[in-house]
Amino acid sequence: MVMSGRNILSLEAAAHNVRNNVHHKTNACRIISAADLHLGKEAILETSGCRPFSVIVAFPELLQQSVLPKTGKDGQKNDQLSALWESLPPLLAEGGLFLAAFSSSEAERFDRKKPAGFSRLGNVKREGFRALAYQRINNK
Repeated sequence: MVMSGRNILSLEAAAHNVRNNVHHKTNACRIISAADLHLGKEAILETSGCRPFSVIVAFPELLQQSVLPKTGKDGQKNDQLSALWESLPPLLAEGGLFLAAFSSSEAERFDRKKPAGFSRLGNVKREGFRALAYQRINNK
């Protein structure tokens, strides 16, 4: 299991809980400090032995658009939700599951940006939050 995110204290606490409360008491929990899946892609793949994962669970912490530069290094408009979709193919195995949780409005925008190659399996709404499940499908 690999956990990655910006908040290293939350990651350490989550890893501690996994190590002490998972049924088989695994020590195979690795932490990678990264701002997002796109920036941490190489470190995440290195940790997995360069094999894609069968399951990825993400709780993206999106930044307010007003604090982001208007454009990235490539001159394109910064779009965090599209960047999250773009980071998934090398990280997620074909047939793999991707679960993501957002505020309801962010989840709606994220789902509208879903590219070809992913099929939505379901979603759950609770008190202003929404979790979405997708499967990576064969594009052939």
